[in-house]
Amino acid sequence: MHHQVYVAPHDNPEEFTYVTPTGLIACVWDLRVLCFEREAWIQTVLANPNGPNVQEYLNLQLNEDT
Repeated sequence: MHHQVYVAPHDNPEEFTYVTPTGLIACVWDLRVLCFEREAWIQTVLANPNGPNVQEYLNLQLNEDT
C-alpha cells in the first residue's frame, strides 16, 4: 500500500510537513485505520465466498472513538 505521510505540531495543527522520505510510515492511530481497511478488503474481496464485492467494501465504515 502506497501512502504519503505528513505531520503537524500540536500547537499548529494546520502546519503540515511532508515526511515520507524520512522513512516514517504511520502513527499508532493511523495503524488502526490501516488494519480496518486490510480486514475489510480481505473479507469483502479476497476471501469472500460469494466472490469479490468491491461495493460491499466501499460501504464499510470504521466507527470508533479513541
